[in-house]
Amino acid sequence: MGTADEGASFVGITEDGALHLVRDRVELLASTTDQALDRLVGVQGAQSSLWVPGAPAPEHPFWKRLNTVETVPDTGTRWPEETDRVLRAGGWFPGRSVPTDTWEGILLQTGEFEMHDAARRFLSEFGAVGAPYREPWDSMPWMEFSLDPLLALWDAEIIDDLAEQAGVDLYPIGMRDRGNQYLAMAEDGSVHAGMDSVWLLAPTSDEALQRLTSRIRPTAA
Repeated sequence: MGTADEGASFVGITEDGALHLVRDRVELLASTTDQALDRLVGVQGAQSSLWVPGAPAPEHPFWKRLNTVETVPDTGTRWPEETDRVLRAGGWFPGRSVPTDTWEGILLQTGEFEMHDAARRFLSEFGAVGAPYREPWDSMPWMEFSLDPLLALWDAEIIDDLAEQAGVDLYPIGMRDRGNQYLAMAEDGSVHAGMDSVWLLAPTSDEALQRLTSRIRPTAA
């Protein structure tokens, strides 16, 4: 349904109306919506702010988490420590598993995309993870990205064209560069990027995540 803890936790609802907080574990927030709202405001510190003309936009919670997130000693066995930091700040954690049914159902009905196993496994672990854009542009250490397959909701023709160019079936997994590049995955787990033309971003999903979190400005902070 949304997020809490400044974006660090997801809020989900079950069929009986109970709300839960989801991060590295599932915690019952409240058994009713009213109780959940009371707790979110009183305990979770959820904020509601009004836009003020001329006032600077508040910093995205991602950038605060990036400076405080803790990595594990054996990070290098899967990817570099910086990749681990960015992914954790963006909402990922070891053992993460989120439902993919909603994404799969919506894209099947609207774009006739059929989710393959590689995309399903990837989105279960990394769906909704991302690194947001911030101003000024030259302060961005990495290119902005969002692993949300619904960003391709109305662009089935573009994904089909990219797939034809790549010579493989592609399933959308998100975008990067402020919506200028689609990210899509083939059945073998390789990740491709593009908009008018397509190229292989990486042969595996883990390598693709390393590419997405590689610094474009080595000295940026």
